[in-house]
This record gives sequence, C-alpha cells and structure tokens, in this order.
Amino acid sequence: MIRPFEYIVRNKAITLSITSGLIILFVVVGGAVSLRKMYDDERVRVVRDADMAVDACVDHTLQLTNQVSILLNSVRMVYTATRSAAATERFVSALSYDRSVIKDIFLVGADGAFIIPRTQNTAGQIVTDRDYFLYHTSTAADSIFVSAVELGRLTGKYYFRMSRRITNPDGSFGGIVLVTLDPHMFTRYYQDLKLGPQNVAALIGIHDRRLRARIPEPEPHMWSIRVDAPLWTDTSSLRSGTYSFKSSIDSVYRTHVYRKVGDLPLVMVLGFLEQDVVNRTSERRMWVILLVSILIISIIVITIVWVRIIRANAQLTEDILERKRNEAERERLVAEMQATLDKVKQLEGILPICSFCKKIRDKQGEWVVMEKYIGSHSEAMFSHGFCPDCGREHYPEYFKDRTTE
Repeated sequence: MIRPFEYIVRNKAITLSITSGLIILFVVVGGAVSLRKMYDDERVRVVRDADMAVDACVDHTLQLTNQVSILLNSVRMVYTATRSAAATERFVSALSYDRSVIKDIFLVGADGAFIIPRTQNTAGQIVTDRDYFLYHTSTAADSIFVSAVELGRLTGKYYFRMSRRITNPDGSFGGIVLVTLDPHMFTRYYQDLKLGPQNVAALIGIHDRRLRARIPEPEPHMWSIRVDAPLWTDTSSLRSGTYSFKSSIDSVYRTHVYRKVGDLPLVMVLGFLEQDVVNRTSERRMWVILLVSILIISIIVITIVWVRIIRANAQLTEDILERKRNEAERERLVAEMQATLDKVKQLEGILPICSFCKKIRDKQGEWVVMEKYIGSHSEAMFSHGFCPDCGREHYPEYFKDRTTE
C-alpha cells in the first residue's frame, strides 16, 4: 500500500521531471538551431570566399589567355602579310613573352605539317588528327580554340594548346597558329590561393568537358576523362553558379562554385568539402556543445536535488502528520478513559459503618443511609426487597407455613 506522502513525492517528481525534460528539450533544440545557423552562416562565408577565389582564378586565366590571344594574332598577322615562314620565324624569335607560360609557338599549314619552327623534330610531323586542327578546318569562325591536355609528340609532356585559324583571302582554310601552354602555370596560381588539402580548382573546357588545368593534378590518364557535373545541363546559358557533386576524377563529394571564363569556351570550378565548413566552426561548435552540456547537467542535478528535497519535505510532513495522528489518538483514548473513569466510581478504603443501623459516615462526617452513600459513590442502584430470614422475622404470618415445612 502506497502511503500518502509517496503519492505527493511521485506527483511532484513527475511534474518536476516533465518540466526539466521540457527545459532540456528546449536547450537541446536551441543548441541544435544555433549549431545549424552557425553552420549555415559559415557555409555562406565559405561560398563567398570560394566565389572570390574563382573570380581571382578567372581574372588570372583571362590575363594569360589575353596575352596568348595577342601573340596568336600578331604571329598570324605577320604570316598572312608576308606568307614567309622565315620572316614569321624571325618575328617569333624577336618577341618578348613569358616563356614559363608559353612553351612553344607553332605555325601549321593547311596540310597539317609544321611550317615553324623548322627543326628536325617538326620535320615530317602531321597534326591533322589533333582536335584543334579538326576544329579549325570545320569552323570558319575566327574564334580562339583551347584544346584538351594531351601528351605532346615533340615534347613528350602534357600540354594544352590555344590556337587560331589562318584564313586565305578567298576564305579557304590556310592553316593554324598555335601555342602550347603548361597546365602547371595555371595551377601554380591556384596554389597561391592556399586551398584546403581536399579542395580542388579546375579549368575545364565547355565543349569537350575535359580538364585544362587542375589542382591537385590528376593522374596522366585522367586528362582525357570527361568531367561529369550538373553545370553541363545548359551550356548555352552557362555563366556562374553553385552545385554539389561527386567528382568523376577522384570520387570525392564536394560543393563547387563555377564561373565562365569571359567569352572563352572555358569554365573555372572551385570545389570545397563540407568538412571545411565544419572545421571552420569547430571551436565555436565546441563552446556551444559545452554550454548545452553544462546546462543539461545542471538541470539534471537541480532536478535530482529538488526531488530529494521534495521527498525529504514530504517525509517530514508525513512524520508530523503521523505524530499529530498519534497525539490525536492518544488524546481520544485519554478522553475515553477519562469518560470511563467519570462513569465508573469506585468505593475504596475502610468505610465507617454503624454497627446497629448500618449508616455510613461520609467525608463531611454525616451519617448517611447505606443505600444513599453507595448510590452517590458508584453507579450501583438498589432494588428493595427482603431475604427469607427477614421475611420470617417481620412477616411471620406469611412465612409460617414455609417455616413448618
């Protein structure tokens, strides 16, 4: 049987536990909301930083490609004006350009053979199967072409090319002027951005979706792999945006920020891990988690203390009530006993009685008939009659026959 105070403790403990649980839930939800907001705010900052980094990479790429475009136009102008390989080669030799970026300048005829430089390595080499040659022979537009990274037949190294079409006065295909570019000259700038160890920056061709430059640098066979990404859904309106995707190069899931490189058929992509956002918020997250943990532990401790206080107070209240009940019971018993004593009057001690008339002397010295004395000192009542002896003595006429018998 559960005692009343246990009901009190149970009810108050349940109420306090529910209240504490709701407070803990509020603290946990508040902490989770704070962590989520912290993460979202930091992610916005990371995306903004990535946007700035992409813009810097695009500007750097445009600077380099603009230099190359000017160089290509200059060489093409000299060749179309002179139609002399020697004069064009002398012009190229006299040019001042960054040879760490631009490795070689070539002039290719309509038959795919090298016109300049005229060296032993270029002699007999035909490039009619290269993508840049196929593009310019099939496209009359005077647009710059950026080829995929391929292994150079003359250098034995992985380069990509930028080229322009040479058009004869009659509009027919007259050849190509092209330069070879080292992808490392682009990635060296990307490295200066101090990207995270798992982050990636890549320059990708829009038409063939293949890499032109990338950091970290891929394995040699990866240069020819098409880069799958959601940004290719509509290349006609491709300008800028953000997407999350698992890379087909290294199979790492990243969030990517991309920007088209001017009017070139190139797009600059920078990808970062979501873990970078987590890492940048780790210290603040730790403080939030610590604060939430302290609050939860404090609430639990306070709840336990209050439950014990409630139990102690309830026990004390129960003890007091028990004592009061006992006292009331004792008082009731005393009252009943007193009432009983009041009803029961006893004759005690030696009663002074007259030897003749049998009167009894009371405390006031008065001689009271025995019946009256006993009646006033006890609950006894007298019913008068007479015994046979007294009957024969006082009423012999009524007891004569019985006497003779």
